[in-house]
Amino acid sequence: MLFSANKILIIFSFLLLSGTGFSQDVVSAYNKPVTAASTDEDLATFIAQFETSNVGNLHLYAKSTKEPVADYYYQGSELGSGFDKYLTADLRAASNVNAVLAIRYNDQNNLFIINQDNQYAANKLSLYRMDGTQLKLIQDLSFLKKSWTGNYRQRDTWIQDVDGDTLLDLIQKERKINRSGKSTKVKTKIYLQQREGTFELSNNTNVNSDNYIFENVK
Repeated sequence: MLFSANKILIIFSFLLLSGTGFSQDVVSAYNKPVTAASTDEDLATFIAQFETSNVGNLHLYAKSTKEPVADYYYQGSELGSGFDKYLTADLRAASNVNAVLAIRYNDQNNLFIINQDNQYAANKLSLYRMDGTQLKLIQDLSFLKKSWTGNYRQRDTWIQDVDGDTLLDLIQKERKINRSGKSTKVKTKIYLQQREGTFELSNNTNVNSDNYIFENVK
């Protein structure tokens, strides 16, 4: 009788321990749900350096030659070190790279505006898309470039929905400014965003270009 009682006690203890181990397995499997942030913390930290903006109509322009850096709205903040793996070759070669805006739409931050200085232009704003874990250049949005003759070339961009499909499009105006301040060779181009996220030059979409006024940056 004593043997039977001991046997029952051993069996009961075994079942209790087995049940405890099974419960621990279930908790560990469901206690930490997998999210984008938890699977790639470096990427989440990189994206967090950009100010999130819900864009409806945004005018982007280069910094004026006389404007203090502190007054320039699109100056951004310097990207932290250790994120070269996300950058394109031109960004890695730039002298200064600043995070400006993460454009939020379609419930995610997947378009990024970056301010950079390079050998051709200072405070050049460019639009990038995050493809997986790699930035991809979409379009240079704004710049002010000075030639050896003393003339300037300026590009401004407006980000808005042009064709009513709820996707953000690009309206770009470019001009040359001679040394007397006169504008010449003014051109307007429209890039429509496609459903897959690319931007295509449109030759049959019209806007009143007079409504889009260059920032006075010289």
